[in-house]
Amino acid sequence: MKLGSMKAPWGDQVKGSWWKALLIVIVYFVLRVMFESWMYAQGALKVTAEPTLDMLQDPEFLGQVFQVTQVESVVGGILLTLFVIGVSYKVGFRFFQFKTMNWKNILQALGIYLGFFALQIAWGALVTQVAPEYTQPDNQTLVQEMVGNMNLIYAFITVVIIAPIVEEYLLRGLIMKYIFTYTPALGFIVSSIIFALLHSPANWIDFTTYFILSACLAGVYWYSRRLEYSIFLHMVQNLIGFLTIISMS
Repeated sequence: MKLGSMKAPWGDQVKGSWWKALLIVIVYFVLRVMFESWMYAQGALKVTAEPTLDMLQDPEFLGQVFQVTQVESVVGGILLTLFVIGVSYKVGFRFFQFKTMNWKNILQALGIYLGFFALQIAWGALVTQVAPEYTQPDNQTLVQEMVGNMNLIYAFITVVIIAPIVEEYLLRGLIMKYIFTYTPALGFIVSSIIFALLHSPANWIDFTTYFILSACLAGVYWYSRRLEYSIFLHMVQNLIGFLTIISMS
């Protein structure tokens, strides 16, 4: 795709796509909140007889909760992901075009990703200069606790496989393509903002960090119109983080 055609509406449009996609997104998050609330409650009671709200905000305690609920966490994540994929397919949403993949498109998408990746590095260097006391987002600390307390296979499935697939389906596939079908630029911005907010930013540095990461993946999808590219690169990014956490533990 040429840069000029990025302004064009998404192809293979589906009648009523915006409200169908929005409904799928809402139902997914309702089910996820219900499941995670149940899982955290059950896990907290297994860790201690009298859990408190402060405990549930402590990454170390939540790491222990993940340890005793890791099977439920993986199974729930898989079922929720299959729900999004299945319902999306049922209403006529299509995301993949494996038959038309070629090296030229792949290299172009990779070039966009590397450009945004360089921006992430520059942002990290800037943060180090203007806020030397800053360490990392609380969400990253939670992920480290989760990986450190879970079986490595379960942690790998959750972080490297499930998270990239469901996040790209929701944010890029449903929101960018089918809710903002006629306004790709707005979909790019909205999906990046939602991604940042989903990672519970505690301050503007956290928010900007996740916004840039999301913009990287959204940019690849916007340019290539290929969800498989953004999913793959999201997996690669999470794999790098996963291996980094393991090497530090």
